[in-house]
Amino acid sequence: MATQTDWRPASFRGVTFSCAETPEYGGGRKVADHEIVDGEPFTEDTGADFATFSLAAQVVGADYRKQGDALEEALNKRGPGTLVHPTKGSISVQVGSWSATVQYQRITYKIDCKRSGHPLAASPTEIPDESVWTWTQTLRGTLNGAFTSAWSVAEEGAGVVTAAVASVNDAASAVLDAARKFASPDLAGSVLSQVEALAATADASVRLPSTLAGQWGELLAPMSRAGRDACNAALAAVPGPVGSTGDVIAGNADALAVMVRGGLAAALCDATVTDLPPTRDDALNALQATLDTLAAVAREMPDAETWRAMMDARDNTARVVGRLILTLPQTRVYSPPVAVSVFEVSQRLFGGGGMVDDLLTRNAIVSPLWIADPVRALVA
Repeated sequence: MATQTDWRPASFRGVTFSCAETPEYGGGRKVADHEIVDGEPFTEDTGADFATFSLAAQVVGADYRKQGDALEEALNKRGPGTLVHPTKGSISVQVGSWSATVQYQRITYKIDCKRSGHPLAASPTEIPDESVWTWTQTLRGTLNGAFTSAWSVAEEGAGVVTAAVASVNDAASAVLDAARKFASPDLAGSVLSQVEALAATADASVRLPSTLAGQWGELLAPMSRAGRDACNAALAAVPGPVGSTGDVIAGNADALAVMVRGGLAAALCDATVTDLPPTRDDALNALQATLDTLAAVAREMPDAETWRAMMDARDNTARVVGRLILTLPQTRVYSPPVAVSVFEVSQRLFGGGGMVDDLLTRNAIVSPLWIADPVRALVA
């Protein structure tokens, strides 16, 4: 049972109450089993299972009955609603069962919840417009604000400035190297020009954290167009914060690491939306890798506000990309019962020979008339 000090402000559908999260929660993946005639049975991953959790809620005061009636009306409404949770942030949930215990000027509730979005449009085939970038722009703004507050301009001796400039240049070089390796020449050139501009003014801008944050924002912007591989390579090359010990140089290094790695994570969100692999299975793997990276970078955030902004970026990326993935074709594994030709495989899978070229290329088939190993096929 939660103690009095465990209760934190929360709300559901705009109705306020006090909340203490209980230990019960769950999640996982949903799968569908498929049995294929003359083929290998397989399980299909159909997406994330509902994330479930329980809340302990309470309303307290002389008007506890009025508060309780308002909360119960919100809990009983049809469809998902917005829960503002003290640790989970703002999330959409569907309320299941709930129960209440009435005491003197207090009602305590146990509420079972499931994370829930809203039904998809009939044909979610369009890539989202520019409004989908709102959450990454918000994240960048939050990171810049945290950096401006954390960056120390005290004790501006030669050693402090030299170390700060070196940290800026090292991080910029790591971003440039990633762009050179994975981006097109035009995009790499754009990143190069930003790195040169940043390096030329780093000595002065380290004393003006807002200017430095703005210059980094301009440098990181092209990285989202460079793609997921470029963003991931830059994230791997830029060291994370190590935890300041009170030293000015170490504190500034940590502040810069948080801003740069957080900004690269924001760029990775944008890149994942526009740089998805062409098949559903590969796109799911790419999305999961992005979500794992964002969760890891979020753990580096120094305060609740930047952590929340990072998690919002992660959740919104999952929502938008999840819709896009539904429009992608899937790959399936077919195991010939006996050695057959690629033409027979195409006939059995698609009812014709129109996919022969794709089967040959996708599986690097050398002998099209003698296929005994499992082959991957693209299924719309």
